[in-house]
Amino acid sequence: EPHVLILCSDGLHGTLDEGELAGLARQSILAEGSVGKVARTLGEEALRRGADDNVSVVALTFKAWAADKAGSAGP
Repeated sequence: EPHVLILCSDGLHGTLDEGELAGLARQSILAEGSVGKVARTLGEEALRRGADDNVSVVALTFKAWAADKAGSAGP
């Protein structure tokens, strides 16, 4: 299962708390079947709530690193 990474400016995380961000992202992914519209959904919600700073958002998916034979994870 892919993981989702959301990078955002304080215009977003200053308007929505971590739980709201995660919930809205999850709803968007379930509705769309991908992360394609997550950034737009989060940005629009922050603006709807009156964000008082610029709102920048990037959402991407990635798979977890597989552990190598020695047991360490990562590249």
